[in-house]
Amino acid sequence: LQNIELESVDLGDLQSQLGRSDIILYFSKFENNLFTSTITSGSFDINRIEFSSSELSRIDTLVDNLSSDQVHLTELQWIKERIIDKLNISDRYTNYFVIPDGFLYHIPIEILPVNEVSNDFSYGEAEYLIENVAISYANSLRDLKSSFSHKPSRDHELDYLGIGISRFENSKSRLVPGRVLPPLPLAEKEVTDISDKLERLSNKSYYLSQDGTVDNFRNNAGNSRILHLASHSEVYENDPLYSLIHLNPANNPNMLSGNPGNQDNGLIYAYELFDMNLSNEMIMLNSCESGSGSYIQGSGIVGFSRAFNYAGVQSLVMNLWSIRDRSAYELSVSFYSYLNDGLNKNEAMRRAKIDYINNVNSNPSYWGSFVVYGNIDPVIPSRTPWIITFTLIVLASFSLLIAWLRYPNKIRIR
Repeated sequence: LQNIELESVDLGDLQSQLGRSDIILYFSKFENNLFTSTITSGSFDINRIEFSSSELSRIDTLVDNLSSDQVHLTELQWIKERIIDKLNISDRYTNYFVIPDGFLYHIPIEILPVNEVSNDFSYGEAEYLIENVAISYANSLRDLKSSFSHKPSRDHELDYLGIGISRFENSKSRLVPGRVLPPLPLAEKEVTDISDKLERLSNKSYYLSQDGTVDNFRNNAGNSRILHLASHSEVYENDPLYSLIHLNPANNPNMLSGNPGNQDNGLIYAYELFDMNLSNEMIMLNSCESGSGSYIQGSGIVGFSRAFNYAGVQSLVMNLWSIRDRSAYELSVSFYSYLNDGLNKNEAMRRAKIDYINNVNSNPSYWGSFVVYGNIDPVIPSRTPWIITFTLIVLASFSLLIAWLRYPNKIRIR
């Protein structure tokens, strides 16, 4: 199987960490077969789904169409019937941990319609899986188990650091000859508006366009609990470690970067991230195709997800295909607004997507690209626990007082 664990995972120990509403969907693709495992706190089931060559070609076409405005709902419904429906998942499970493989790296299951759709483009009429469940992803069972343990954050100089590049000094693609990367007019506004949304955090900073350099990334990325990157990235399918993030060259051309070979080209390669001690609680890479990339036996997706995870990042939010600048802005700002309320990352993303579906555009091509990998714990404590605790104490005291007034001889307070 392609999605093979290199190190054994104690299944019982993993199950003991699952709550009543949690379920793990583990996929392994081998030739024309997709092996599916569902793991809950009390069960473990394995199934095999066989696809014909024509069906796999049909899936390839679906993946290609996801980044267009013409994604076909009937094809998404077919995927749900062929895979998710066969798992017979109870409605009680509302928190999905997904470990994808093969084509499922490129098809986020939250975009699948729950019920039968009337036609290919009835986006507004469809009900999507994301409206019923919160979803996060991991590259392996071992990574998932590790993500359940929220590591205490080391002392960071910043709670939030944003890097937004609207104007690129070198806008030429490094991977596609002749391709020019378009400007991102809302990238600067994105990182500043997110900073405003995170009103419960105090130490915040950002670098915009000309200041969004490789050197500023290297020198400051690891000093923030939350790092948000609004830029371009390119995924090199033939060698994912050479996938890259576009920033800007150093302001001072004579300034040496951490890697002399990249001192003035404004690029960060995925392989460079492996050597960086980032240890951020969360990084959001809001860029083209940041979550795509090849998958190899035993390693899952190889690219930014693996690189950031290896560098010590606990959670990574990224997009699987290129989306419009306006959509990226609205979804990410809404996501951080819910994070500021103290929600789990997967629930914050779920609500941001539902808001977008209901108020902006329900076409999955616009909102379905963002996925959450790794630890899902809140980055900001919830606003409500102390209120709930105080209310319970008051109610309990009031009930005790009423009982004592009614039966003073039967109740003794010690």
